[in-house]
Amino acid sequence: MPTLHAAGSSPGFTFGVAGDFSGGTQAKAVAALWAKHQPSLSIGLGDLSYANSPPGVWCTSIWNGAVGAGDGFLVVGDHDTFQADRLTNYVSYGYWENTTGYANSCGVKGTGISWTGSGTVSNDHACNTSSNLAIFDTCFGREMYVDYPSSSPLVRFIVLCDGILSHPNATAWCNYGSSGTDAANHLTWLDNTVAQARQESIPWIIVLNHDHYFAAGPYGINYGSDLWNHLIADKVDIFITGEEHNYQRSYPLVCPTGSHDYYQNNNATLVRSCMGDTGRIFYSHGEGLIYLITGTGGQAHNPFNYTNNNWITNNGYFAALNDTTWGFNKFTVTPTTITDTFESATGSFTDTWSILYPETVGGAVRGIDKLVLVAPFLVSSALVIALSMVVVLYRRQTKPA
Repeated sequence: MPTLHAAGSSPGFTFGVAGDFSGGTQAKAVAALWAKHQPSLSIGLGDLSYANSPPGVWCTSIWNGAVGAGDGFLVVGDHDTFQADRLTNYVSYGYWENTTGYANSCGVKGTGISWTGSGTVSNDHACNTSSNLAIFDTCFGREMYVDYPSSSPLVRFIVLCDGILSHPNATAWCNYGSSGTDAANHLTWLDNTVAQARQESIPWIIVLNHDHYFAAGPYGINYGSDLWNHLIADKVDIFITGEEHNYQRSYPLVCPTGSHDYYQNNNATLVRSCMGDTGRIFYSHGEGLIYLITGTGGQAHNPFNYTNNNWITNNGYFAALNDTTWGFNKFTVTPTTITDTFESATGSFTDTWSILYPETVGGAVRGIDKLVLVAPFLVSSALVIALSMVVVLYRRQTKPA
């Protein structure tokens, strides 16, 4: 049974997250809604302006307004760094890190973010852990972790860049797969960073990566199983990605991939034992990895293809799917619960779910699909009444004739 943290150690916080924005009308609607909710922490999950505007303009028109006076940081996307990409003129302004790039232009927002870069070596060099975000191959947004809140942290956010190309001198730097250059270095860093968080009694582990692992569609299968197996083995609570321009939230997933690739085999059938309980929206801590794709920041949607093998094989692993609505996920975090609600800027879709530590905490009694808060004095009163009834019944049964 996991060790619970004192409920008074941190008052809790909220954070918002989404990816795949652009600078258009829908992105502005999402940013306006985001600002209205004012989460404590904001996370942009990569693929930011799509070169509709330079990074500095996007930061001013979209991101700064969404974050407001709160804390915020970004995750690198494939459209944000060097890549032979038809959508972006990187020669002019599209690099993740340079004096006018996203890392330096948007950077760290607020005063509550302290990030720690991995410094992991690939292609004979490491990402740079300097706080100067204008340095090429900075670890910021690429391979780092953020403990939040900075005092008595409740979540360790671990940022990865699997599947993301880097500066031309390090095109394979972010490949965590079995064929990746020095992939073991990245995976070892991930494992050690999770283990360190456990040792420091941080209740929740959330891993962020722009590129998706598998999906119900339309992009479907994307990259190898190595990263997924480490996430499962490390018992990460939530894995959040973008890349697919839609919304996909899984049931708790428990199976690694190996001789049977449960989640990425186009000819496979649904394996029920690879999922936790599909009849609830309140899940127990440790029940499985929740995989969330939230590419709903404003870029044009990728609609699902209901006849495609990826959909037929994979959609059953997901509890919620939508390809018509833009918005962001707003999480509320306490030492013993995480609750997520998808906040819709356009359309009517919504999704709400929670993870709870299995023990009863502070008078909380968890039912099959509901959470009822019971005042402690009522619990005590009920126990006294129940014991009194037992005594009365016992006396009646033992009373001489």
